[in-house]
Amino acid sequence: MKDQKRKNGKSRSERKGWDAYFTVETVLVFPFALYVCIFILYSGFYLYDRCVAQQDAYRAALRGSSLYREDMQEVYNAAEDAMLEHMQNKYIASDCVFSIRAHQGIKVVIEGDTEMPFRGLELFAGTGEWHIKAQAESKCINPVFVIRTCRQLMKAKE
Repeated sequence: MKDQKRKNGKSRSERKGWDAYFTVETVLVFPFALYVCIFILYSGFYLYDRCVAQQDAYRAALRGSSLYREDMQEVYNAAEDAMLEHMQNKYIASDCVFSIRAHQGIKVVIEGDTEMPFRGLELFAGTGEWHIKAQAESKCINPVFVIRTCRQLMKAKE
């Protein structure tokens, strides 16, 4: 009976040449492939959040300096309103905070951290979190003064 199960003195697994190496390779390769996929996904989240933070910083700086105001508190309030309006429920993986400084212009800084979901991803990322920092500056210019100065220069040129 044993002779019927074995043909040419080899078992079925020996005939196919598979000695269970697929299981060993799967155990080693699958977690690594899963980590790579999750790393790529979180890299995309990080890049998205960084781009949106830069966009929000420029938008708030532009809104704060869009109209000439004598009072810098109004410039600050306009930029802060823009940040509060645009930052809500927009970031995927980051916790961002912002700071605004208004003095002869406006400077908006957004900072945040994107944390990795698994400690094993630190091998790819270097640390457990990635830091986002976006900043934008805009000067508050009196448009009436600029237009009048340009007209005077054009007349002087003629």
